[in-house]
Formats: sequence, structure tokens, C-alpha cells
Amino acid sequence: MKVMNVRVPDELRRAAEREASLNGVYRSELVRAAIRAYLENLERERHLAVFLQQVRAVYDDEALRADSRDIASAMSEAEAGVCDW
Repeated sequence: MKVMNVRVPDELRRAAEREASLNGVYRSELVRAAIRAYLENLERERHLAVFLQQVRAVYDDEALRADSRDIASAMSEAEAGVCDW
């Protein structure tokens, strides 16, 4: 594991020390977990942005929307036939 020096405001350092103490972990462990969570969140947001862009592209395509409606309708009719009670 490599060492990374980071300068933080006193308020942030105190908050990190307080949380580490409350959770019974070393400050370094808390900071590693915080950085990991932050980076994972950035990655999730990036994937979500790509997904939303793809959804918008599909939604904006009238032919694809019509196909989707046809498929949904066919599935609903098939399900209705299966559950004929």
C-alpha cells in the first residue's frame, strides 16, 4: 500500500478523527473507506448517465416506442390467456 499525503481543513480533520473514534477504526481506515465510497458513487453516476442517455435515445425513437408498445401488448394478451380465471 502506498502513502498519499492530503491537506484538509482542520474542521474536516477533526470530523474524520471524531468519526474514526466513534466507529473504533483508525483515521486512515475511515479516509480510505470514504475515498472508496466517493469513487464508487462517481462510477455509479457515470454509468447512470450513460444509461439515461441510452434510454432517452430509445424513447425519442418513435419506431422503437411503437415496437415496445406492441411487445408489451402481446405479452399482456399472452399473460391474460395464461391466467384465465
